[in-house]
Order: sequence, then structure tokens, then C-alpha cells
Amino acid sequence: MQELEAALKIFGHHLSPFSEELETTDDIYQQLEQSVTTCLVNYAFLPLQGSVVLAERYTFPTLRDFLYVELGRAILHGNAPRQCRLCGGWFFHKQGDRALYCERMAPGKTEKTCRETGARMVFEKKFQDEDTWKLYKRAYKKYYARYMKGNISADEFKAWGEQAASERDAAIEQLRTTADAALSASIIQQLKENLNRL
Repeated sequence: MQELEAALKIFGHHLSPFSEELETTDDIYQQLEQSVTTCLVNYAFLPLQGSVVLAERYTFPTLRDFLYVELGRAILHGNAPRQCRLCGGWFFHKQGDRALYCERMAPGKTEKTCRETGARMVFEKKFQDEDTWKLYKRAYKKYYARYMKGNISADEFKAWGEQAASERDAAIEQLRTTADAALSASIIQQLKENLNRL
């Protein structure tokens, strides 16, 4: 497995950010050159729905040879296993899936997977780094407390939540397109007022 992982780190570099790059050396390339697999290929004629289909048949002497060839084919098609950004383990994904975290238990956790923990970390980072998310979180807590105390109805809270999310997203989009500090401050102030209006 270490040999396969080394191959993936070297030849899977085009899959970044899904795999860590490994510094390549002549020694590593020589190791990979010596790790040749044995595989017999022949063709079989298979009956299929009233006709005959030509199919390739591969025969491998060991499981390692099979895994090595499959890994190479996956890398060639840009669909190699990914390295979890949280635990560092490798995981398979479905075609088109952009997940950066695996489904194993997260390090130090007993009930949360890397994917759940990683998603939560990304979500929390937004609140720490972006003023729009900080304002949204503060306003959400305030209105949720009002809802829990019975000061506003469930429908009012839901309507506020939808409007607040829309206001937040619009402000984020406006901030992306401007570099003017005064305009950015004005957008943030307007968001603050809009989020606290009910």
C-alpha cells in the first residue's frame, strides 16, 4: 500500500488539491520502474442480446498487480482516490464528487466523520473571517432567541431567516466585486440594518 500511495502522490499531482504532492527524486522513480506488474491480456467473444461482443480479459497473478493497474487507470482518467484533508487517509469518491474529506471517524472524535467535522470547520471559518457571516450569525442568534421565548411565531422566524440569507448572499456578492473600502463599509452597515429589521 505504501508503494501504491507513493505512486499516487507522484503521478496524481494533477489532482491537487485532492492529494499532497511528494517531492520527486530519482530514487522514487527508480523504485516505481522496478515495481512492474504482471498482467496477461486476451480477448473473449461474449454473447450479448443476440449478438457477439469482443471483450478484453485481464488476468493478474496477485492482488497487488491488479490494484497497481487499476490505480494507474484511475489516475489516467483523473479519478484517483483522494487524500482526506483532515485525517490524511485515502478514500474513493463518485465521479464528479468534489468532497475533500472522507467518511471515516474524524481524529479524536467518536461520533463525527471527517466529512462532518471538515464541513463544520469550513463553516466556522467563514464566521471568523467574513464580517457578513459574523453579522448574520449574531442576528440569527438574536431572532432565534426571540422565537424560542415565543415573542415571534415560527412563520415569522422562517420568513426572517429566508430574507436574512438572501440579504447576506447579496452583500457577499457585492463585496466580491468592489475593492473600495468606503463602499465595503457601507455594504456591511446596510446589511447590519437589514438583518435587524423585523
